[in-house]
Amino acid sequence: MKRQLLLIKLLFAVLVLHLSLPANLHAQQKGYDSRHPFYNSYLNDASDKPVNLKHYRGNIVFVTFWATWCQRCVKQIKIMDDLYVAAEKSNIIFLPINIDFRGIPLIQKAYDSYDIDNLRPVMDINGKAVKYLDISVLPTTVILDETGVVRKRIVGQRTWNIDYVNSIILDVKEIQEKEHARNLKELNVK
Repeated sequence: MKRQLLLIKLLFAVLVLHLSLPANLHAQQKGYDSRHPFYNSYLNDASDKPVNLKHYRGNIVFVTFWATWCQRCVKQIKIMDDLYVAAEKSNIIFLPINIDFRGIPLIQKAYDSYDIDNLRPVMDINGKAVKYLDISVLPTTVILDETGVVRKRIVGQRTWNIDYVNSIILDVKEIQEKEHARNLKELNVK
């Protein structure tokens, strides 16, 4: 009995530790280096043409992984579609990446059903982006800074609004400033 209780406490401690890790440390443990840009050619648009994330350099990109069968995902994409209009004049990009593997017609049907008019339909054609970023929960949003580096990961459904988006952008800027200060400090030490 004591052994089982000790095991439960240990598992709980590991879970708490895991959940308290910073997003970019968690990212480094997932098989990619969060200090390097996330650009790939695994994504395709509605015309089956490759989508290159390098075209979004200079913008903060909210990349949301979703599926048409995930009701909360579709609702989140609709909210992001509305936010796109609010953020249109800024350097914020919302890029929903569908992981259904069943093609653009299914995505377009979801877009039509929810009146999603502003966001570009994009697919992770081979599941490589999902694997590379270790996406295991839908929806998951990764935020890329202006250089394409993953700076933040938001797992699960959130109440998205312009204030929340702005707070995330401030977090991203703070992470960048801390990294810049750390890099300067390392240069001064050498």
